[in-house]
Amino acid sequence: MQDILTFLHDSPPLGYDSLPENRLLSARILFRHEEQGQWADEPLLNYVNEKLDPDDDAYYFPLARKIIRHESLLYYVKYEVLNWDLNPTARDFESRFLEAHLSRGKVFTPEQVIKFYNNQFMPRHSRPAEPFKSREKLCSLEKYYSQFNDYLKNHAVDDSVRAVEQTVAFQLISPLDLERPFTPLFSLRTGAYRSELLPQTAQRVETLKLGAFIFILQGDSGKRYAASMWGSVLLVADLSEVLTDTQVEAIAGLQNGGRVPPENLKAQSLLTALWPDYADIVPDAQQIIVRFDREIKLGMEKPTLGEALIHIQHTQVKRFVDAWRTEHLDRSLLEKILSFVPFFDVIQRKINDAEYRPTLKELAFDLFDLGLALLSLGIPMIKLGASGIKAGLMAMRAGRTAGLAGQMLQRAILVAIKPALKKLVKASGKEIASFMVPPFDLMRLLHRPLRKGVRKLYKTSKTRRLRRCPRAIGGACVPRTENIYGFDNAEWERLVTELIMHPSAWRGNTLSRGYRHDYVRRFMTLSTDQKEALRGWSFVPKQKEYRNYPRKRSWPSGKSNLNFSLNLALLSGHPSAQMMRTSQHLKSALNALPKMPERQSLVRVVDITEENISQFRAGEIVTNYPAFMSASSKGKLVNIALSQGWMFDPSWRLKHNAAIAIYYIDADSSKPLINRLTTQVNMEGEYIFDQKSFFRIEAITRLFMTSPTRSYKQAYFIKLQEVPYDSAYWIKNIFTGDVIRF
Repeated sequence: MQDILTFLHDSPPLGYDSLPENRLLSARILFRHEEQGQWADEPLLNYVNEKLDPDDDAYYFPLARKIIRHESLLYYVKYEVLNWDLNPTARDFESRFLEAHLSRGKVFTPEQVIKFYNNQFMPRHSRPAEPFKSREKLCSLEKYYSQFNDYLKNHAVDDSVRAVEQTVAFQLISPLDLERPFTPLFSLRTGAYRSELLPQTAQRVETLKLGAFIFILQGDSGKRYAASMWGSVLLVADLSEVLTDTQVEAIAGLQNGGRVPPENLKAQSLLTALWPDYADIVPDAQQIIVRFDREIKLGMEKPTLGEALIHIQHTQVKRFVDAWRTEHLDRSLLEKILSFVPFFDVIQRKINDAEYRPTLKELAFDLFDLGLALLSLGIPMIKLGASGIKAGLMAMRAGRTAGLAGQMLQRAILVAIKPALKKLVKASGKEIASFMVPPFDLMRLLHRPLRKGVRKLYKTSKTRRLRRCPRAIGGACVPRTENIYGFDNAEWERLVTELIMHPSAWRGNTLSRGYRHDYVRRFMTLSTDQKEALRGWSFVPKQKEYRNYPRKRSWPSGKSNLNFSLNLALLSGHPSAQMMRTSQHLKSALNALPKMPERQSLVRVVDITEENISQFRAGEIVTNYPAFMSASSKGKLVNIALSQGWMFDPSWRLKHNAAIAIYYIDADSSKPLINRLTTQVNMEGEYIFDQKSFFRIEAITRLFMTSPTRSYKQAYFIKLQEVPYDSAYWIKNIFTGDVIRF
């Protein structure tokens, strides 16, 4: 703490630092008297990351603990100094820092620091975007355009940020360079000459085919990066070993559009860095590189490399949205005909799209058509009209592509415009009418009765089944999975998909006939209190009466109703003597029942808050101690929770940060409740665990679910593996996150 206070006294914080910057500063504090303290930023950060990676050969636990202490403490203190407007250069700063905690009802403890620090690594989730729908499904042109405006306004940037984060993490791009200003060098485009044979003239020509722009950027550390878009995904590569200072100066000195000599940079080397699988497609001898002056226009004073990459990805996302919007417009026949009228498409979209602003490029072709139409109406020339001019232009483009020239091209154009010449009167009348028709969407008037009928039919045929979001695994939106090393994530996604799509059909364990006979035999030997404890666990007020054997009419009915009352008493820390006796009876009854011959596959559904679930990580050991825990071998409760948005409390879905936790448990010590013997509620196929049952969290998948009661619902699918007790374990309560000592 004194090292941190001394550093802040000498270097007061001017703003909030990112996690990599904070890690670098804490490393300089820790190694200030050692050799590493004199290293450059990149080597020092890489050195610290190696020491913190348990899978790295250089990992050393005592040193990693020191690094985390400095890092978390520096991050916490700097944050609170800025948040509470404290002066770290004051003599009494330490006492004021502690007083600031007390005045806000907080206590400065190591647990508080670590908890704050761990929260910085929690992913921040926003409400996911709904999947795009075609105009035919929405039955409204206004709603069709509105969905794209909502996505571009509220989701496009978030999706771009997530895509860039994934790419740079996979390519191991320096986090310090991403958060610091960069220098744009130049742009490149790779290409190859392709031989094409013109069908009409039998002439062979060489055509240069160029690829997408590749931006060459230099980070703050001096490393050089290549960034480009191939399809819809951003590609980034470190070119520091490919481009030397001499090569950069030579390429920068070329003119715009100049060819880069192979001795300065080979196309195959550039493509292999960005796209390793592309190198063998085209021989290196046929590939060239062309230099351009195209820049990334960000409109910021000192943009960072990360902001530049996000801008490139965001631009491509907007292009994808534009292409999808045009492809699924589903124009009617009348709209296709009216599209030949100048400005029809622009006017129609302007009326239905509140955010639309037509550009000069979109108006250029219509302006050309309009000028020709006015010319044809005012001067006795060909008078083709807009449709004739478009037909002529299309014929001219097609003829040139086919290699036609001279009289053959003129003849092709004449054949194309001949229908327009024969219908001169209709064409002219159409042009005149285009200026007289009021600028509104004709389809909205002509098809209003039809649209109402379709909408009514859609509503009546709509079922009330749970509607899933079809954008990711099993229809879950934006899944994020954290799992332990070596975990089979593909099998886990298959299981999550099954639970989401067909929860009621899911089955875990089935009891064999031999186990049932052994179970009944053991149950008959139990005491009355033990039988009551087992039957009372699942008791519900309106259940059927047990039909006991004739000689055992004194068997209990289970009306003690233990499930919630017993666990609440145990969790309170001050259970009554009666509850303690009941707990002992249930524990001894479970121990007396026969052990299952095979492992159990169970599910457990609970209501939980995001704050509670955020306290757990994959690999941690959890328990429900001191309470008992039950789970189900059937998926009916999963279906209920996903459908209604809550499990036990109807008001839960209205609470802030309310969520559903669905635990999939791979167990070996649970004991079942058999229908008509130890339970009269066979809907869920309930199993009970002893109080001292322990589980390792193997995976946590966080996602959003749609439900009829809410527009979206936060849900967690958590994989638990039952493990034997070990005194070396750091064990937490599965709900509160409190550490439990045995």
